[in-house]
Amino acid sequence: VVVSGELGSGRTAFQREVCDTLVERNVIKQSEILGFRVRAGCSQQSLWNFLSEISKDRQDEETASLLLQSSAKLRKKNLAAQAFISSNYKLLCIDDGCSDGGSVWSHLAEWLSKIKVHVIIVSTKDKVLHIQSTVTEHTVLSVELKGISMDSFKQSLSNKIPNWTLSDDKLLRIYIMLNGNPTSLKILTNAVNEFQVPPESLECAVNKECSSVLMVLHFVFQYLSVEAKRVLSQLCQLRELLPLWTDVSEEIRKLVKLGLVDKEAITEDTRTKKVIYAVSVACCIQLSSLQLINTS
Repeated sequence: VVVSGELGSGRTAFQREVCDTLVERNVIKQSEILGFRVRAGCSQQSLWNFLSEISKDRQDEETASLLLQSSAKLRKKNLAAQAFISSNYKLLCIDDGCSDGGSVWSHLAEWLSKIKVHVIIVSTKDKVLHIQSTVTEHTVLSVELKGISMDSFKQSLSNKIPNWTLSDDKLLRIYIMLNGNPTSLKILTNAVNEFQVPPESLECAVNKECSSVLMVLHFVFQYLSVEAKRVLSQLCQLRELLPLWTDVSEEIRKLVKLGLVDKEAITEDTRTKKVIYAVSVACCIQLSSLQLINTS
């Protein structure tokens, strides 16, 4: 299944919902799902490191060791990786498959014709055809997410920004500007309420050459402190959840309130009865934020 759409359109959420539904209906076990969260800068070595780590978790020390041996032949490592995935997993989830330029996916695609595993890959729209061409021996279902409807958009704006009185023409312009993108809408409404900005302030944010998420982030960055941007930059480097055993900083609290950072309870310390939280940054926000941070 190839899930396409622009950044922030809900591709990752859709992928997660599919997995949750399969597990809830006992079609597949949680332990039979293998997920990659690809990042810019990933390489073939990143893939070997990742597979070696999970091989250790599955008590497969031989495979874990082989995948890290620089002297081992590539064919031997490929066969070992294929055998490990085939014997342990039924579903492979890749998000976002092309954010590293397709390096990781190019290696995985070579294995797919040799292993019996289902795949759900999230991808940007302009890369979908390239991905489909690499799995011609498989049945490919394409799912394109296009954002929320105009009616839902108008209702959401009315509920979340009650202080704004917008004409239908203004609502349509904002809808087109955000391309109905749910993530962009969430960040925009949070920022408007947090910083108490008037509707006119959106006019300067319009940039047809960039994605709606990048456009909204550019708007929000006008109001963020330098320290908050620095913290966001650091969090954008995360490859997994970051547990926090203490109260989060003021900067992280602000970023969570704006919807730029996700915070969730992961466990409770039985000794102190305190909840341990974890923070992370969604792929769409991470990729867009790094573009802004690196140039500002």
